[in-house]
Amino acid sequence: MTKTAILGGVPVVNSYVFLAGDRDTIITGLPAFATTPRWRFQTRLAPRLAKLPTMQDPAGRANIEALLGARPDVVLVSGAAAEESAEQLERLGLTPFRLTRFGADGDRDAVDRRIIAAVGKLYGRERAADAYDRLFDETHARLRRGLTGLSDAERPKVLYFEYGLMRQQHYVPDWWIAHAGGVSVTARDRHTELMALSVEQVIAWDPDIIIVNSRREIDEVRKDRRLADLTAVRANRIHAIPWGVCGWGYHTVEHPLTLLWAAKLLHPDRFRDIDLAGELKRFYSGFFSYTLDDEEAADILAGAPDR
Repeated sequence: MTKTAILGGVPVVNSYVFLAGDRDTIITGLPAFATTPRWRFQTRLAPRLAKLPTMQDPAGRANIEALLGARPDVVLVSGAAAEESAEQLERLGLTPFRLTRFGADGDRDAVDRRIIAAVGKLYGRERAADAYDRLFDETHARLRRGLTGLSDAERPKVLYFEYGLMRQQHYVPDWWIAHAGGVSVTARDRHTELMALSVEQVIAWDPDIIIVNSRREIDEVRKDRRLADLTAVRANRIHAIPWGVCGWGYHTVEHPLTLLWAAKLLHPDRFRDIDLAGELKRFYSGFFSYTLDDEEAADILAGAPDR
């Protein structure tokens, strides 16, 4: 395989290819939203992405003319808008590879493993996929050992949300918060994946810990007088989600790291042995063939820049 086009959730799909595929075959660039400093590690891992053209509209639908001209060997398709283009691409002789078919309800790690296994097989990199599968097993085993004997009363109430937009986009945070020994307040009576929030609802939940989507939002939550009486605000337990090739809160291959970070955040006494910077460096070296320095590791763990 010499040419890979990516359609839909480009940065997330890139992360799958970084881990279990071949980043040098990618011929599609980053969409406009992913060219900001927040997504800096996309081009650090694959510098050529910065010079490649995008082949989709802002919604993720294919630019058919551009794709036909590029003649990719495969088009990795992710997301509803991209799926709309898949059948047309197939009729025109291109090869769509639908990552959405590997999704499923339940634990997010099952979805991650399924997608990585499929991508690894597609690129002949089954060893990377197997190593990723083992890492998930090892991570869950570490969490189970650390959380042994944890009572329901010891599980903090946690809110992860995008403060600026007052929303949470996916079910994923409910999964990693629960596995890390917390109670995700958004998991209660949830009926839709995209969840719009109100200040009144956040106050009613009164989370013990708040996790936001960028460093700037930590200060914004602190300064919001409407939230001043929240337990998390009074205890100064407001944190930014780490942000590497993707944000660790939603869809990313970095979920084993999300679980370790969240467990240490929620239960520091139980997970003193976790060296997050060390875990991060090993992951990037082993799976991305990229050597993080101390400053880069700290930068990722500090959360996303303002934009």
